[in-house]
This record gives sequence, C-alpha cells and structure tokens, in this order.
Amino acid sequence: MSTAPHDLQAVILDGGAADIPADEVRTFWRAGDTECSVELTDDSLVISVRADSEDAVTVRTDVQARIDAGESTVVLASHLDLLGLRQAVEAWVRGAE
Repeated sequence: MSTAPHDLQAVILDGGAADIPADEVRTFWRAGDTECSVELTDDSLVISVRADSEDAVTVRTDVQARIDAGESTVVLASHLDLLGLRQAVEAWVRGAE
C-alpha cells in the first residue's frame, strides 16, 4: 500500500460566543496512494482510504439492501475489503511496529 502524505494544522473556528479548536488535515492523494492515517491533536486517529467509485457504489448499494431487508449484520468484512479499509488498518498497525 502507498501512503498519501498529509499536513496537519491546529485551527480555531469561529463558534460565535466561543471559539472552537479544531484540526485541519490536508491529504495529498497521488496516483497509486491507497491509504492515509493521521493522528489529530486530541490523540484521536483518522484512517482514510482511496476507493474506486464503482466499488464504493457497489458497497453502498449492498449495505443499503441489507438494511432494507432487516439483516442483523449489514456491513460485512467483504465490504471493508472492497473499500480497502481492513488493509489500511493493517498498514497503520504495521507502520507503528
């Protein structure tokens, strides 16, 4: 997997009476990049993937059909695999070794 580079910057949003601290993340997706993980300033993590639009439509359609049918498990491991999410999590873990 190829990791997209990113830039993280702490920002303040105008919340009216009280300003809101936030993080701005810019991910630079190059040809061949498939995933990106970013640790935010509050120590939370965003793991993102790049999926083919046809695969995304396929997953969304199938998950919606499973919801409509009342299935108890609507998101399957095969959905995560098709979107590259399981691979992205594995790449994140291996990168921390």
